[in-house]
Amino acid sequence: MDGDMLARLQQLQAKVTQFGELATQLAQAVPKQAEGCDASGWVRVVLGADGLPTAISVRDGWDRRIEAAGLGAAVMDANADAIRQGMKAFSDQLDDNRWWTKRAHAEEDGPDPSAGPVARPPAGTERDPGELTEDVLKALHMVQQPAETAPGAVEGSDPQRYVTVALGPGGLARCTIDPDWAARRDSNAITAALTQALRAARQAVPASTAPSADLDGLLGDALATLRAITERRPAGGNNS
Repeated sequence: MDGDMLARLQQLQAKVTQFGELATQLAQAVPKQAEGCDASGWVRVVLGADGLPTAISVRDGWDRRIEAAGLGAAVMDANADAIRQGMKAFSDQLDDNRWWTKRAHAEEDGPDPSAGPVARPPAGTERDPGELTEDVLKALHMVQQPAETAPGAVEGSDPQRYVTVALGPGGLARCTIDPDWAARRDSNAITAALTQALRAARQAVPASTAPSADLDGLLGDALATLRAITERRPAGGNNS
């Protein structure tokens, strides 16, 4: 019975490590940035890894292709294109790394035969089972707590308030540009105002306050404690 329990413990370690590696690869596949343009090609938006714009620019000659009243909509179109480009890069990266195949193998009983040696599970220390259980329950309670409700879109404007950019939980939520002002400005002036508005909006985005817990550390301690308890049991002893 002890040998069977040890075998199951080893399988658990391998499975935990395998899913941990999949999660790491998934996070690493997120592109550092993505670019997009509106249909005219005269408005460009660059997104960061967090999905928020890092740059919005307008090219010279924009007024030959876009009506001033449609400039804000062109920014939104460029943002949507950047999202599409980012998602394509993300998907291509997962395909190149055979992530989908690895996930399918991880969800089955056997490990991915092409994955190579399984990495060691999180290091841990044997602890008093009662104390460990209490800490695990606290950690589970912590991660089950919802993050603070994300506020609605936050706004930023240039000093003269001709341009306003709104950022929400999903990224760029709105962009408004005074058409009368824009019609009399070149691309440099409009880009400068967009940059000021974007910077102000990003500064207004609240820092994440989601609770966290040292789950890797607790997992390592739990595995070490289970292994120690199992190894101390005499062969053929009562497991009840």
